Parts: sequence; structure tokens; C-alpha cells
Amino acid sequence: MYQDFNNKNLLYILRMHILRSFFPLLLMTSCEEKKEVESPKIIYKGPLLVVDNINVTYSDSGYTKIKLSSAKQLKYDDENEFYPKPIFVTFFDKNNFAYTSIRGDSARYIRSQNLYKIMGNVFLLNQSRHESLSTSELFWSSDKRMIYTDKSVVLKNPEEEFRGVGFSANQDFTNVKMKKLTGVLAVEADSVQAEEDEAEQ
Repeated sequence: MYQDFNNKNLLYILRMHILRSFFPLLLMTSCEEKKEVESPKIIYKGPLLVVDNINVTYSDSGYTKIKLSSAKQLKYDDENEFYPKPIFVTFFDKNNFAYTSIRGDSARYIRSQNLYKIMGNVFLLNQSRHESLSTSELFWSSDKRMIYTDKSVVLKNPEEEFRGVGFSANQDFTNVKMKKLTGVLAVEADSVQAEEDEAEQ
């Protein structure tokens, strides 16, 4: 009887010892199996919102200041925006006169800088000054009320044409600055004749 009790105890102790030895291994194996089953997390980086035929009007003190339109707008989690279709931006004065308009093949809005990057066949027309600008890329800062680029530009008015690399101006097309400027400057015939008369004397 005593021996039988000892044998039972011995068997119990052996079983417990085996369980203690192999239980951590079983745990590790089950954890590894769980890790293998877990699929990698997929982070969505696409647009949160897609808007077709967007027309946005910015007003101040009851006056329309800016109108922006495009066939498609994509909005992202970081509040940036992308316009994959042609974009049109028009600036108005207090008399509701559209003094400057910009178009481009596509555009990006960078929220952190409140900056629009207009790309591809960019054309700017200033109605009040009868001037136009053509370039491949143009930035518009609504905070600074400025337009600028470091790309090649062609600036035209009814009488003159200028080419350069790099351009900046106020959005009403004043305070124009160009770099590496070349072009044809229109000179009035009367002033040329006056200079010739002075040279002869």
C-alpha cells in the first residue's frame, strides 16, 4: 500500500515535471503560430473624399475675392488636395471685376503652407493690364497674395514679349520681377526720332 502510494506520487511528480518543462514551449509555439496568422497592417494613403465639378467662392466683407473651379478634387487625411483635371482660379476686385485668371492642367494644394502648385500649360491673364504669362508651373500663395515660379516664362502684352527664367508678382500682377530676361521692348517712334535729331546736332 505504501509502495503503491509512492508510485502514484512519483507518477504525479513526473507528470507535473513534464508539464512544467513543455508548457513554456507550447506557449511559445502557439504565440509564434498567432504571429504567423496575423496579416500585416495595410495603411490607406488614398483620398478620403473625391468631389466632382467643384466650384469654390472665397468672399470677404460681402465681396467675392476668388473663384476656384475644377472637374475633380481629391482630399487627403493630411488636408492636402489634388486636382487631377484642369483648374481655373479667378481673382476679383471690389467692383466684382475679374482682373486676373489662372488655368493649369492640374494642381496641388499644400495645407501646411496654404499654397497652390499649378502645373502643366499654365496660362495667366491679367485683364486690367492686358498682359499674359505662360509657364509650366506656377505657385500661388493666398497668404502672401503672390504668384511665382522658378521655371521658364513668357510674358506678353499687346506690344512686347519677354522671356525669362524665374518670375514673381503680386496676384493683381503688380510688382513684377523676372530673372534672366530677354525680349523685344516697344519704343515709341517719336522718342526714337527725337534721339536721332539730338545725335545729328
